[in-house]
Amino acid sequence: MDPKFWFATSLAVIALAILGPVSVSAEIFRTVDENGNVVFSDVPPSPDQTSESVRVNPVNTFETPEVATPPADASANVEVPEVEPYNSLTILAPASDETVRENAGNVTVTVALNPSLRAGDRLVLYMDGKQSQVRAQGTSFRLENIDRGTHTIGVRVLDDAGNVAAEAPTSTFTLQRVSI
Repeated sequence: MDPKFWFATSLAVIALAILGPVSVSAEIFRTVDENGNVVFSDVPPSPDQTSESVRVNPVNTFETPEVATPPADASANVEVPEVEPYNSLTILAPASDETVRENAGNVTVTVALNPSLRAGDRLVLYMDGKQSQVRAQGTSFRLENIDRGTHTIGVRVLDDAGNVAAEAPTSTFTLQRVSI
């Protein structure tokens, strides 16, 4: 008999003898420790401890139902509604090159939009190249405490994805405030 075969066979028998009982032991034990705490373990307690065997119910499982895939040509039948583009967006007030005299620095920017603003779209005001945080109320913006001097304004319509749907030509106005 080959010594390598004998050694491998002996090693396999010893491993099965040692590991066999470990893999069969799937029992759960409930014991109470010296502080009165309930302990659950898969290790058998010492012979001087009282314990009881606990029956563990099988784990709940769920199988997902199969979902039928739509035919490949089903997407061709879906009609996407045509969105009418905006025909015009114009800044009405303050008019281009207008001088506004307002000591408090309040200016109302009014725009005309055709067709009306669609659901999900919004008007955004840009002043001196920066987006204003003032929200539109209908088709106007109420700016407060603007510094005196010349300012450039622009208005855009943004859709719900943030894309520009329409843009008004920029307008320039001068604000005059009394200074002491």
